[in-house]
Amino acid sequence: MAQPKTMPTPLDPSEFPLMTGARLQMWEALEQNDNYYELLLAINQHATVLEDSSRFISGTRPAGRIIRRDRSCRRRMAILLCSIPRTLVGSVIRGTVAYDFLASNEPSPEHYSDTGAGTYVAGIAVRGRGGMFLNIEEIEKIVELLLRYCQCYDRYKAHGGSPVSASDKVDHAWARTVDHAWGRRPSKEPEKTRFIKSDHGYSSTKCLIKSFKSRCDPHRKDKRSAYIYQKQSPLMVGCSNGLSERMPEHDPESSSRLGSTTPTWALLLCLIKVGLNLVPEVVVVPMIHIWEPDDLPASEVLGSALASSYCFQDGFNIIAGGGQQFTKDADDPCLSASKKEVCHTNSFLLDNCAAVVRELNRRAQYVADARTVAKFPEQEVFVNPMHELSLEAQKLKLDMYKLSDKCRQAGELRSELERIVDHEYEAVEILGTTKKVLDLLLGRDDEPDVDDEEPIVEQIAI
Repeated sequence: MAQPKTMPTPLDPSEFPLMTGARLQMWEALEQNDNYYELLLAINQHATVLEDSSRFISGTRPAGRIIRRDRSCRRRMAILLCSIPRTLVGSVIRGTVAYDFLASNEPSPEHYSDTGAGTYVAGIAVRGRGGMFLNIEEIEKIVELLLRYCQCYDRYKAHGGSPVSASDKVDHAWARTVDHAWGRRPSKEPEKTRFIKSDHGYSSTKCLIKSFKSRCDPHRKDKRSAYIYQKQSPLMVGCSNGLSERMPEHDPESSSRLGSTTPTWALLLCLIKVGLNLVPEVVVVPMIHIWEPDDLPASEVLGSALASSYCFQDGFNIIAGGGQQFTKDADDPCLSASKKEVCHTNSFLLDNCAAVVRELNRRAQYVADARTVAKFPEQEVFVNPMHELSLEAQKLKLDMYKLSDKCRQAGELRSELERIVDHEYEAVEILGTTKKVLDLLLGRDDEPDVDDEEPIVEQIAI
């Protein structure tokens, strides 16, 4: 039987504005249990979310099928989940990767090295804030800037090239400044917005705007919360055959200058710098190491589900996970090195698998007990006890009737005894009067001797 659940630690909505829906369900599954079993069930429900979101980004249906087929694929996703340190899982689900790794007064979550192949997670903070993100006032400004950038794409698309009106020229110059915050526009398309190149990119940015607006829910907004920096920031998840080479490319200060990262991620970094005059700080952490060549797609799907990292959720990913394959040889040394780190150097996989097995054994024992009870003869389990209880109740009822009758008889006997006593006292008085009359007739003394009367009274009493 499962252990009693405990309520998760309450999170301040001004610092964690998006603890709802699937993210809240995963957080409660993690916090209320000492194992990943309930969390795995919550992740399985993510398949439906992906299959229903194909209108937002491509590739979501295959990603959903990867989750659904996990049972028939040797439970690879479940095993990969058990390989993630618990502290890192909590950080990813909450969306506090940047805060947890940059906060000076908080211990960093446990994680793997950046060698080998696998899946990573990235978060954004503002430099000088101890790992925290933006506040509501700043996020509202970012929403305005994102809308303006989308408008620049609309005008470029409408005019098919250079700006026409004076306002178009102003916006075009501003968009160019954003695009050149780190790196530059491609030389082949100098007039086109760098981070929205198609209608797909446009719709992805609109999804990002929607998620940012949800961070400014008016029901949570007040004078205090408007200026509180959020610990929860949007995340991005990716996978690679070489983590150490791929992860730095999401840092704006890297040599790629945001040329090889997700456009929505790069756009936000540039807007924070140009529009808010702040310096963004990037944290990229390995989340899953693979040691089997076929596990790379499943690891990315799993990481994206834990992080709620799609643009239609609360993240930056505009392409569904699971599309990238491991392209190195099956006997590549990086796989054996990862296997050694996951299965021997660290104990995350062993500890988490053992906890899940204990939970499954508890549940199996509960089912076995229920089946054992179900096999008991119906007469023995239900009919006989109820019949015996009914007979016992009737017996008690009869005893109550008997006791009541005895009480009634005792009452009647008491009344009869009281009547007899009263009659005896009347007889004594009559005899006393008769004796006085006889004494007068016989000429005896007026004051009778007490000793002479006593025998009469005693005789009557007897």
